[in-house]
Amino acid sequence: MGCSDDAVAAGFKAVSLLLDPVSGKILRTFHQAGGSDEVWFDSASSLSDLKGIGCKSAWPAHIPPLFWAIARLLPCKIGKIWPRPAEFSLRFFKPDRLLAMSDSTRIPQPPHRTKRSQPLPWERPKPVEEEAQAQARLRAIMEHPSYVEADRDVAFLHTDAHRGLRLQLDYEKAEQALQAHGITRTIVVFGSTRLREPQTARSELEQARHQAAEQPHDAAVVRALRLAERRMALSRYYQIGFELGQMIGAARIPGLAVMTGGGPGGMEAANRGAFEAGAETLGLNITLPREQYPNPYLTPGLCFQFHYFALRKLHFMQRAAAIVALPGGFGTLDELFGALTLIQTRKSAPIPIVLIGESYWRGVFNVDFLLEAGSIDDEDAKLFWFAEDAREAWEGIYTWHARNGSPLEGSATESPQGQ
Repeated sequence: MGCSDDAVAAGFKAVSLLLDPVSGKILRTFHQAGGSDEVWFDSASSLSDLKGIGCKSAWPAHIPPLFWAIARLLPCKIGKIWPRPAEFSLRFFKPDRLLAMSDSTRIPQPPHRTKRSQPLPWERPKPVEEEAQAQARLRAIMEHPSYVEADRDVAFLHTDAHRGLRLQLDYEKAEQALQAHGITRTIVVFGSTRLREPQTARSELEQARHQAAEQPHDAAVVRALRLAERRMALSRYYQIGFELGQMIGAARIPGLAVMTGGGPGGMEAANRGAFEAGAETLGLNITLPREQYPNPYLTPGLCFQFHYFALRKLHFMQRAAAIVALPGGFGTLDELFGALTLIQTRKSAPIPIVLIGESYWRGVFNVDFLLEAGSIDDEDAKLFWFAEDAREAWEGIYTWHARNGSPLEGSATESPQGQ
């Protein structure tokens, strides 16, 4: 039982306790009005009711040891005790009074977090005076890989036993950064690393033509000219990727950003467009046996380098509000067909998939043949559509989401693929 707020505010009252001299139990309490420095207790049936109250001096000698032992467990100091035949009284001080009465010289100064006045024994190696081989032995012990802390031991972390941990880290590093930047949805743009800027493609074509004129019968030179001509024709898709990234960035839709594989070519084009629109833009790079560099239009802090293709693919899909595929090769096809399979099987929720350049994509794969062969169903052929320019693609994505009840400008608190 505690004291009332009014009584505490008023100050201090006294309590007389009638004690069993053998058991030390409180048999009866007598409430006495006191001065303004006392604390009032309604009643007390055991000593535990007095917890948290300060007391200052020693207990009377006639109080049984059991009672004294219990009292020692309580955080109290008794102010005044005066014994009576089978009764004694206590005065309880409030905490602020108790603090003022404390002897400050008995409270030690808090120590420094890390420093010590005297070094501990293990802070110095065993002296050579005691053991001549001490330094050599210590060096062998401390330079052994087993002595490296686990989270700093790269060789240990790259063992087969810890692949699960590495997979988790590969996912978590990007995930935490995306959350910190408030990225909830992405327009994922795939495309060939070999797509050239129009100006670069034009320069390469001129060089190829010049060389072909000098070596008209060299098969390799003739083939290089043919490739340069095709790259010139495909360079318009670099411009389309740039314009699409620019439109998405200029839309300033909260939480929505352009995401690519972070490389050159078509990926660079989309990142560059968003960059020049002043928007954040993302890239998911991948560690390969031959070194590669991210394109320079990615937002620092939003370009990630993955070790596992699987985790990279997961992040492509996790926040994807749409996928746009510029002309590309194996890498683009890998990501495109992986996404189509996830949506076909409904492992991932449907999202718009737009293929830029119908003539190119119909040359890459024949969807009509797949339908005729019964390899896919009619509804599977409707999981994507073709577009010829950036505006057609962007407006198509916008319209698809409006029809789906998931408008792009809506506040997305979690990724659409997040389940």
